[in-house]
Amino acid sequence: MKILFASDYGIGKPDTPYNKDFVESALREAKEAMAAADFRMLNLEKLFLGSGDPISKSGPNIGMPREMIESLKYMKIDTVGLANNHSGDFGGENILYNLNYLKENGISYAGGGKDIDEAYLPAVFEKDGVRVSVIVVCENEFGMADRNTPGAAGFDFFRTVRLIKAEKKTSDYVVVYFHGGNEGNPFPSPLKRETYRYFVEAGADAVVAMHTHCPQGYEYYRGKPIIYSMGNFFFTSSNPNSGSKTNPDNCWWYGYMASLEFRDGKVTFEPIPYKFTSETMEILRGERKENFLRYLDRVSEPIKDEKEIKRLFRGWSLMVGPTYAAFFNYSPEMQGNKKLSRHLKNNMSCEAHNELLVSYMNMCYNGITEEDKKCKEEIRELQFISVD
Repeated sequence: MKILFASDYGIGKPDTPYNKDFVESALREAKEAMAAADFRMLNLEKLFLGSGDPISKSGPNIGMPREMIESLKYMKIDTVGLANNHSGDFGGENILYNLNYLKENGISYAGGGKDIDEAYLPAVFEKDGVRVSVIVVCENEFGMADRNTPGAAGFDFFRTVRLIKAEKKTSDYVVVYFHGGNEGNPFPSPLKRETYRYFVEAGADAVVAMHTHCPQGYEYYRGKPIIYSMGNFFFTSSNPNSGSKTNPDNCWWYGYMASLEFRDGKVTFEPIPYKFTSETMEILRGERKENFLRYLDRVSEPIKDEKEIKRLFRGWSLMVGPTYAAFFNYSPEMQGNKKLSRHLKNNMSCEAHNELLVSYMNMCYNGITEEDKKCKEEIRELQFISVD
């Protein structure tokens, strides 16, 4: 069995009219690359807008017109992941709308639900007597499900590990499809490395992750593939003319799909790299593909070395830590005030933000070295990819 996993998907803006010719032209090569798989799954980063109002949160509230579901049908997507930091952007009412709307259109989902129990139900793929369970979770930002609240499957370490072990008893293979990490960092953090490796130790046969808006590397740990981040899929919600995104070599515009084959008790992984713009996606081939794969090897190599991953994370912490630390300006007026408390709340509840802040504050306390400054520049260079 082959399952094609793609990452964060969102096309257009809430008021973008559906254009069949544009969608099919933009996604034609992606569809062709997906055709070889038995099943196809992506992360629905932008939900369809049916009802509800924007919530107060850190970051933008993003969504897309309901007609854009035709783009999923065009690519023959079987299942979408709903565990991400934007599923709840328009509240629980819109999440419930999407659950029904996806069902009506013959597309299954996992990682979101009417409550936390439904949100944690895995996706299941079966063919020729082989069964694969996919557990879909995300870091704890906004829009997370609770006992009586619709939302996304916010990551609970113990619940996730218990579910891995339970699914292993009924399925031949278990995959963890994880939405999390540090946005813009070409390397996984020390905590992500240890967390994903422990999923394998607990029984997972593969880990496939996303959210970072840039491709990260991969490894085989105990013979099982861990894809630390596939980068963006086709994600055009952000202003392409803002900041460093004006550079077409910015890592935002690159990514890879993960084709996993499940056979004879083993899982093998093949990356399918691409480059996209706000207008189209191009599957990389020939020398351009080889250039990307060399970059992927470069960012994968340090994952083997715990000391090196920690060194690189110090450089990352120095790059972005000051921005996050600036939100630590508590005042009693925050009590009961979503607008005032949202950024500080997110820094504390999101695992990636929390790890970053602890790292940066430890550096502030213990001292910042010349090596940290050098590492910061090393990471900055790797935020750009040239395949030409």
